[in-house]
Amino acid sequence: GPVLLRPTKKEVPPPPQQPNTFKAWTLTWTSTPKVHSEPFPQGVATFDPSDNAIIFWTRYQPVDEWKTSTSASLRLTITCMGCLHGTKPAPRTMDVPVKSDNHGVAIVDVSGLTASARYKYRFEGPNGEMSMQGITHTMPDASDEVASVKFAVLSCANYQADD
Repeated sequence: GPVLLRPTKKEVPPPPQQPNTFKAWTLTWTSTPKVHSEPFPQGVATFDPSDNAIIFWTRYQPVDEWKTSTSASLRLTITCMGCLHGTKPAPRTMDVPVKSDNHGVAIVDVSGLTASARYKYRFEGPNGEMSMQGITHTMPDASDEVASVKFAVLSCANYQADD
């Protein structure tokens, strides 16, 4: 049968401890997904990390199921948890548009991030609803010597083709 993955906060790996080793995880969950299941039923995710940018994703499904509006604005907050070069910038916030005709998917490519850094992030709905918190990493700078890089890859397997 299918394997159901339910990562917990304890399973989110710590930042790299060994020199010249880097690990990148691009999908994360917290230990309490049911608390935040509505209106963010698929949680949060990041993908396509580079040394200074990451794409952030969520799906927003308001309680009224888009009956009173066809668009909304989510607020994304990103906080550097482990900037390795002695910098710890203030949290960044930005508005991310989301529309019902796009199934409530919110996606934003954020640049200007620090290389080899760990970030926590979450989305906030227009009525103060909070998504679960995610954790992600940027890649090392191109000039950094890195002995190894590890990635985790997940895919949605619920694709339904038209007949």
